[in-house]
Amino acid sequence: MNVVNGLLMAGAALLAGLGLLDVWMVVLAAGLTGITDAVHNSAFDTSYAMLVPDEQLPRANGMMETIWSLSGVLSPALAASIIALPALARAGALPPALGSVLGRLENGVPLAFGLDAASFLLAATVLALLHIPSPRDAQPLPNPVAAPGAQPARGAGAGPLAAVASLWADVRFGADYIRRRPPLTWARWARCWPDGWPPGWPRAWTLRCWAP
Repeated sequence: MNVVNGLLMAGAALLAGLGLLDVWMVVLAAGLTGITDAVHNSAFDTSYAMLVPDEQLPRANGMMETIWSLSGVLSPALAASIIALPALARAGALPPALGSVLGRLENGVPLAFGLDAASFLLAATVLALLHIPSPRDAQPLPNPVAAPGAQPARGAGAGPLAAVASLWADVRFGADYIRRRPPLTWARWARCWPDGWPPGWPRAWTLRCWAP
C-alpha cells in the first residue's frame, strides 16, 4: 500500500509540476489513498500483537496514538513550510546554494507531493527488509480440501483456499462484532460525517470515513 500511495503522490507531483493538476484529480487521489490507508492502517494496527509482548500492548498502543496525534498537528505546518520554500528562495531567505535550485519552482506544491512520495517509497523499502510474523505462521489454519482426519496445515502450507476462508471468517467475525454493539456502529458512522459542507467536504468525508 505504501508503494501505491507513493506512486499516486509521484503522479500528483508530476502533474503539479507540469501545471496540469486539477481539483478532481486531487479528490480522486484523496479517495484512493483513503482506501489504501484503510487496508494499510488495519494491517499496521493488528501487527502490534505479533511484535509486542501482551503486557506491553497498552504502552505500544499509547505510543502509536501519540505519534498519530503529533503527525496530525505537525504535518500541515510542515507541508505549508515546504510549499513556501520557493517563495522564500526568491526572497533571498534561504542559502544561495539551496535558493538557486528551489527558486526555479513556481510554487512548492510539486515539492511537497514529491517528498510525500519519497516518504511512502522509503517506508515500503523498510518494510520489505523487515520480517513481521504472520498469524498464519503461529496458528494452524483449517484446510477445506484436506482429507477427513488429516492434521491441519500450518503457515504457508495451508494452501490458498484455507487462507481465503480464514480471511472471510475474520471479516464476518469483525462485522458481527460491531453489529452486536450499537455504540461501535454509531461511532463508525460518526467518523464519516464531513467536517464541513463545501468547500472541502469530499476530501474530509473520504479521510474520516476510511480512517481506522
